[in-house]
Amino acid sequence: MLIAVVLLVGCAGDGGGGASESPEPTAVTTSSPVASPTPTTSPSPTVIPTYPSDLPTESAEEAAIIAGWQEYWRVFEKFAADPNGFTDFTETQYVTTDEESVGILESISSMRERGVRMVGGSVFRDVSIEVLEEGVAEVVYCADTTQMDVRYVESDEPYQPDVADSYRETATMREGKDGTWRVAKIRNEAASC
Repeated sequence: MLIAVVLLVGCAGDGGGGASESPEPTAVTTSSPVASPTPTTSPSPTVIPTYPSDLPTESAEEAAIIAGWQEYWRVFEKFAADPNGFTDFTETQYVTTDEESVGILESISSMRERGVRMVGGSVFRDVSIEVLEEGVAEVVYCADTTQMDVRYVESDEPYQPDVADSYRETATMREGKDGTWRVAKIRNEAASC
Protein backbone atom coordinates (compact mmCIF):
# COMPACT_ATOMS: atom_id res chain seq x y z
CA MET A 1 0.00 0.00 0.00
CA LEU A 2 1.25 3.40 0.72
CA ILE A 3 4.48 4.48 2.18
CA ALA A 4 2.91 6.23 5.14
CA VAL A 5 1.28 3.07 6.25
CA VAL A 6 4.41 1.10 5.69
CA LEU A 7 6.27 3.66 7.66
CA LEU A 8 3.85 3.54 10.50
CA VAL A 9 3.75 -0.19 10.92
CA GLY A 10 6.90 -1.35 9.18
CA CYS A 11 7.20 -3.50 6.11
CA ALA A 12 5.54 -6.85 5.89
CA GLY A 13 7.77 -9.27 4.07
CA ASP A 14 6.40 -11.22 1.15
CA GLY A 15 8.76 -14.09 1.79
CA GLY A 16 10.69 -13.34 -1.38
CA GLY A 17 13.90 -11.44 -1.07
CA GLY A 18 13.19 -8.20 0.76
CA ALA A 19 10.37 -6.76 -1.30
CA SER A 20 7.36 -5.93 0.78
CA GLU A 21 3.82 -4.87 0.56
CA SER A 22 3.18 -1.69 2.49
CA PRO A 23 0.35 -2.23 4.88
CA GLU A 24 -0.44 1.42 4.65
CA PRO A 25 0.04 4.43 2.39
CA THR A 26 1.73 7.78 2.57
CA ALA A 27 -0.32 10.88 2.55
CA VAL A 28 -0.59 13.72 0.09
CA THR A 29 -2.78 16.75 -0.10
CA THR A 30 -4.02 17.70 -3.56
CA SER A 31 -7.16 18.84 -5.26
CA SER A 32 -9.70 16.06 -5.63
CA PRO A 33 -10.12 14.81 -9.22
CA VAL A 34 -12.63 12.15 -8.17
CA ALA A 35 -16.18 13.18 -7.40
CA SER A 36 -17.10 12.00 -3.93
CA PRO A 37 -19.53 12.84 -1.18
CA THR A 38 -18.77 15.75 1.10
CA PRO A 39 -16.06 14.42 3.44
CA THR A 40 -16.31 14.52 7.20
CA THR A 41 -14.05 17.12 8.73
CA SER A 42 -10.76 15.90 10.10
CA PRO A 43 -7.64 17.48 11.51
CA SER A 44 -5.35 19.04 8.94
CA PRO A 45 -1.83 17.72 8.81
CA THR A 46 0.78 20.05 10.23
CA VAL A 47 3.28 19.18 7.51
CA ILE A 48 2.02 18.89 3.95
CA PRO A 49 3.56 16.10 1.84
CA THR A 50 5.55 17.17 -1.15
CA TYR A 51 5.70 16.04 -4.76
CA PRO A 52 8.41 16.82 -7.27
CA SER A 53 7.73 19.73 -9.62
CA ASP A 54 8.40 17.55 -12.66
CA LEU A 55 5.58 15.01 -12.34
CA PRO A 56 5.08 13.04 -15.56
CA THR A 57 1.91 14.67 -16.90
CA GLU A 58 2.84 15.30 -20.56
CA SER A 59 -0.21 13.48 -21.94
CA ALA A 60 -3.83 13.53 -20.80
CA GLU A 61 -3.53 9.86 -19.81
CA GLU A 62 -0.43 10.49 -17.69
CA ALA A 63 -2.10 13.46 -16.03
CA ALA A 64 -5.14 11.32 -15.20
CA ILE A 65 -2.95 8.54 -13.75
CA ILE A 66 -1.03 11.02 -11.57
CA ALA A 67 -4.30 12.65 -10.47
CA GLY A 68 -5.66 9.26 -9.34
CA TRP A 69 -2.43 8.45 -7.50
CA GLN A 70 -2.40 11.81 -5.71
CA GLU A 71 -6.08 11.51 -4.84
CA TYR A 72 -5.36 8.18 -3.19
CA TRP A 73 -2.71 9.82 -1.03
CA ARG A 74 -5.03 12.72 -0.14
CA VAL A 75 -7.67 10.30 1.08
CA PHE A 76 -5.17 8.12 2.90
CA GLU A 77 -3.71 11.15 4.66
CA LYS A 78 -7.14 12.31 5.72
CA PHE A 79 -7.90 8.99 7.43
CA ALA A 80 -4.33 8.54 8.77
CA ALA A 81 -4.51 11.95 10.49
CA ASP A 82 -7.49 10.78 12.55
CA PRO A 83 -7.79 6.97 12.28
CA ASN A 84 -10.23 6.75 15.20
CA GLY A 85 -12.43 9.61 14.03
CA PHE A 86 -14.26 7.90 11.17
CA THR A 87 -16.99 5.32 10.88
CA ASP A 88 -17.74 5.85 7.18
CA PHE A 89 -14.93 4.65 4.93
CA THR A 90 -16.78 5.02 1.63
CA GLU A 91 -14.33 7.64 0.38
CA THR A 92 -11.49 5.10 0.58
CA GLN A 93 -13.34 2.95 -1.93
CA TYR A 94 -13.58 5.78 -4.48
CA VAL A 95 -9.77 5.90 -4.82
CA THR A 96 -8.98 2.17 -4.72
CA THR A 97 -9.80 -1.02 -6.56
CA ASP A 98 -8.81 -4.68 -6.35
CA GLU A 99 -6.65 -5.60 -3.34
CA GLU A 100 -6.00 -2.00 -2.28
CA SER A 101 -9.71 -1.57 -1.51
CA VAL A 102 -9.08 -3.84 1.46
CA GLY A 103 -5.46 -2.80 1.97
CA ILE A 104 -6.29 0.82 2.77
CA LEU A 105 -8.80 -0.32 5.39
CA GLU A 106 -6.21 -2.68 6.91
CA SER A 107 -3.75 0.20 7.10
CA ILE A 108 -6.21 2.40 8.99
CA SER A 109 -7.08 -0.50 11.28
CA SER A 110 -3.40 -1.12 11.99
CA MET A 111 -2.93 2.53 12.96
CA ARG A 112 -5.95 2.29 15.28
CA GLU A 113 -4.53 -0.83 16.93
CA ARG A 114 -1.16 0.87 17.48
CA GLY A 115 -2.85 4.03 18.74
CA VAL A 116 -1.00 6.25 16.26
CA ARG A 117 -1.83 8.89 13.68
CA MET A 118 0.13 10.52 10.89
CA VAL A 119 0.25 14.30 10.85
CA GLY A 120 2.24 14.81 7.67
CA GLY A 121 5.69 14.94 6.24
CA SER A 122 5.50 12.54 3.30
CA VAL A 123 7.96 13.29 0.53
CA PHE A 124 7.77 11.73 -2.94
CA ARG A 125 10.62 11.89 -5.48
CA ASP A 126 11.60 10.45 -8.84
CA VAL A 127 8.05 9.73 -10.00
CA SER A 128 7.65 7.87 -13.28
CA ILE A 129 4.80 6.15 -15.10
CA GLU A 130 4.82 2.99 -17.17
CA VAL A 131 1.66 2.02 -19.03
CA LEU A 132 1.59 -1.78 -19.00
CA GLU A 133 -1.51 -2.29 -21.15
CA GLU A 134 -4.72 -0.47 -21.86
CA GLY A 135 -6.21 0.59 -18.54
CA VAL A 136 -3.26 -0.59 -16.41
CA ALA A 137 -0.22 1.44 -15.42
CA GLU A 138 2.42 1.64 -12.73
CA VAL A 139 3.52 4.74 -10.87
CA VAL A 140 7.05 4.16 -9.55
CA TYR A 141 8.49 6.60 -7.03
CA CYS A 142 10.77 7.11 -4.07
CA ALA A 143 8.98 7.56 -0.76
CA ASP A 144 11.16 9.43 1.74
CA THR A 145 10.19 8.67 5.34
CA THR A 146 12.65 10.94 7.11
CA GLN A 147 10.22 13.86 7.40
CA MET A 148 7.13 11.88 8.41
CA ASP A 149 5.49 12.95 11.64
CA VAL A 150 3.73 10.04 13.34
CA ARG A 151 2.34 10.49 16.86
CA TYR A 152 0.52 8.55 19.52
CA VAL A 153 -3.14 9.56 19.51
CA GLU A 154 -3.55 9.74 23.30
CA SER A 155 -0.34 11.54 24.31
CA ASP A 156 0.63 13.30 21.06
CA GLU A 157 4.17 12.04 21.75
CA PRO A 158 6.24 11.11 18.69
CA TYR A 159 6.05 7.50 17.51
CA GLN A 160 9.26 6.19 15.99
CA PRO A 161 8.51 3.37 13.55
CA ASP A 162 11.35 1.01 12.71
CA VAL A 163 11.50 1.69 8.98
CA ALA A 164 14.06 2.55 6.34
CA ASP A 165 14.75 6.17 5.39
CA SER A 166 13.32 5.60 1.93
CA TYR A 167 11.44 3.07 -0.13
CA ARG A 168 11.12 2.42 -3.84
CA GLU A 169 7.36 2.00 -4.27
CA THR A 170 5.25 0.85 -7.16
CA ALA A 171 1.55 1.70 -7.25
CA THR A 172 -0.38 -0.33 -9.80
CA MET A 173 -3.15 1.84 -11.22
CA ARG A 174 -6.31 0.66 -13.01
CA GLU A 175 -8.63 2.80 -15.07
CA GLY A 176 -12.30 2.34 -14.22
CA LYS A 177 -15.16 2.35 -16.71
CA ASP A 178 -15.78 5.93 -15.58
CA GLY A 179 -12.33 6.95 -16.81
CA THR A 180 -10.93 7.44 -13.29
CA TRP A 181 -7.59 5.88 -12.39
CA ARG A 182 -7.48 4.14 -9.00
CA VAL A 183 -4.80 2.42 -6.94
CA ALA A 184 -5.09 -1.37 -7.26
CA LYS A 185 -2.05 -2.36 -5.19
CA ILE A 186 1.13 -0.92 -3.73
CA ARG A 187 4.43 -2.75 -3.33
CA ASN A 188 7.67 -1.44 -1.91
CA GLU A 189 11.15 -2.32 -0.84
CA ALA A 190 13.67 -0.41 1.24
CA ALA A 191 16.00 1.39 -1.13
CA SER A 192 18.29 4.37 -1.12
CA CYS A 193 16.62 6.80 -3.50
